[in-house]
Amino acid sequence: MSEYDFPALYREARVRLGERVCTLDDAGAATPVGACPGWDVRAVLSHLAGVTADIQDGRLEGAGSDEWTAAQVAARRDRSPAVIVAEWNERAPALEAQLASWPPDLAGQLVSDVTTHELDVRGALGDAGARAGEGLRYTFERYAGRLGTRVTEAGLPALALVTDEAMFVAGEGDRAATVRASRFELTRAMAGRRSAAQIRAYGWDGDCEPYLAVFSGYGTRTEDLVE
Repeated sequence: MSEYDFPALYREARVRLGERVCTLDDAGAATPVGACPGWDVRAVLSHLAGVTADIQDGRLEGAGSDEWTAAQVAARRDRSPAVIVAEWNERAPALEAQLASWPPDLAGQLVSDVTTHELDVRGALGDAGARAGEGLRYTFERYAGRLGTRVTEAGLPALALVTDEAMFVAGEGDRAATVRASRFELTRAMAGRRSAAQIRAYGWDGDCEPYLAVFSGYGTRTEDLVE
């Protein structure tokens, strides 16, 4: 049983993001999203609406693969943000109603995905909104737990993640290092949205170098992403 209300967290992110982008014109929709190389705002929205539609319609072969997401984007290439958001809003409530009965890890995956992509789009549009709240707190904890698994599998001692709100110990045994940054920054780094240089620039006690290769489960950027 999770302490988080996954249907509500998903719905809140969907509504916030939809309201932010539904009035974008073609130029706005074509804004490159630096956090998602090769995608623009329209592509990110197409992915989010496409995930909802594919789950409900049973198109789950290859779920999560590049081919699966590429098909979502291609199917909506000529649609405006308003049309894509309308599709998402029409299909999502039924999915949200199901999330309460899903295993927490699976329901949480959808929450962390929409939370991460909302921040991707806002960053591309120069919008600093949605950088707090329960969705971000859950996503931070989810990514930190997975970082702990990678730390252990790599044979590294534990790493403490310290934000203004809390501390999370990633890994097992005695801590060998501590990193301090905002919850937003650490979440973005664990989601593969920060370069090694940016991660090094956080507040570190102990040697950061052994942890850079495992900090994100999605790879580490070679170029800085400033949001």
